[in-house]
Amino acid sequence: LMDELLKIVRVLKKIDPDQEWYPLGQLGQYIVQANPAFDPRTYGSAKLSDLLKKSGRFEVKQSEGRHLVVRDLA
Repeated sequence: LMDELLKIVRVLKKIDPDQEWYPLGQLGQYIVQANPAFDPRTYGSAKLSDLLKKSGRFEVKQSEGRHLVVRDLA
């Protein structure tokens, strides 16, 4: 799981290194493009948002536009 979390951090920085909050949908698209076999269920989570919350490394919240956004807490 730690490898996957580090990959997620790299993806966030690729989207925009100066951004604090990232759209969860866009993050999911980047992850699947980079690793089509990625599935959060492999790590015991039904959804990517659940996996990120469970890791303790990321904060996930609903934005004003009612979309989920994520940020790295490290």
